[in-house]
Amino acid sequence: MSERVKLLVPMGTRHRQSRRHRSRWPIVVGAVLIVAAGAGAFLFLSPAGLSLIDGSAPLSSLQKSNLPAPDPSPSSPRRVLSPAARAQRIERVQTGCTTAQPARVATLIDSFPGWPEEVLISVACKTISAGMSGEQLRVSWGPPRHVVPNSTPFRPIETWQYEREGGRMVSVLLWDGTVKSWQ
Repeated sequence: MSERVKLLVPMGTRHRQSRRHRSRWPIVVGAVLIVAAGAGAFLFLSPAGLSLIDGSAPLSSLQKSNLPAPDPSPSSPRRVLSPAARAQRIERVQTGCTTAQPARVATLIDSFPGWPEEVLISVACKTISAGMSGEQLRVSWGPPRHVVPNSTPFRPIETWQYEREGGRMVSVLLWDGTVKSWQ
């Protein structure tokens, strides 16, 4: 008999009753995720609302961390290459970058013996590549003309602006002190 009673109950009433017991948390969580994804994309990808910092302004903590370290003390360990290994490394870097002055290549290898050869070749040729550190970018292209900070709570982001040959401006995007892209 109870099955028959169920059939006689109007559909609208049964639908409303079952809807009252249904949880709404999937809708709320979905809406929060959509808003968070949109905000994250805006924070990480949008250059809107950024202001330029003059070169005379105080350095941000990210800029300070990217400056080359002062000369190490005699007690700090430093990788030293044997004369034969140094000569081989100079030859490989000069082969990779034929436009670099031999003195620049030798100075780079002596100053930064721990850097990979790919990075030394890029720095010797005064080019940049994704994955370079801020220090490597600074050694390759020099100090930036302007620094545009756009840090988020999740990661420090900066855009370093350079004036290249012919007055062309190039913006380099650094995430966590590492070159991400440039244009």
